[in-house]
Amino acid sequence: MDSFKEILKQLYRIHLSTTPIPIERYIVNIMEEIPVPDRGNILVLHEIGNQQIPFFRCIDQYPPYASKQDIEFLFRSLDAEQVIDIFLALLMEKKVLLISEHKALLTHAAIALISFLFPLCWKHVLIPILPKAMTDVLDAPFPFLIGIEPFIIREDCFEINNEVYRVDLDNGSISLRDSKPKVSKEYKILK
Repeated sequence: MDSFKEILKQLYRIHLSTTPIPIERYIVNIMEEIPVPDRGNILVLHEIGNQQIPFFRCIDQYPPYASKQDIEFLFRSLDAEQVIDIFLALLMEKKVLLISEHKALLTHAAIALISFLFPLCWKHVLIPILPKAMTDVLDAPFPFLIGIEPFIIREDCFEINNEVYRVDLDNGSISLRDSKPKVSKEYKILK
């Protein structure tokens, strides 16, 4: 993003100057002639005016981005064993419902949990904050990771399906309506 911001600054500076080259030529150069970095090569430098501007290409092998803050919020709400339980539920493609009064906490927790799955990728429904009008999604027959505010459940007297893992981030509790994920000794090693 900084690269594009710098390009716009340079184009504006060139526009104000008395250069014999029309501004359109600079724009065509930027839009059509700067190569996109090849796979494996993450940097291309482009010179415009008196500035060298780098263009980066992300490498696909990096994990999904979860900031330190995302992970910190998650571990302030839940202990390590509870996070492992949720991680296992996601690995086994279960339905996980995050519940909190705080929308920011729902988003941080969802991002952190999804990032823990790397190198695997969550291909199912991810809704960090479920709107009240979409509560029917909770009856869906497929796995999901959804965040919801508790007043939605209370107001509608909404009955949550038994196969949904309810994670209360405000109270630091997990309700596993069905049995806890059954895994082998590897689970004990994670603890």
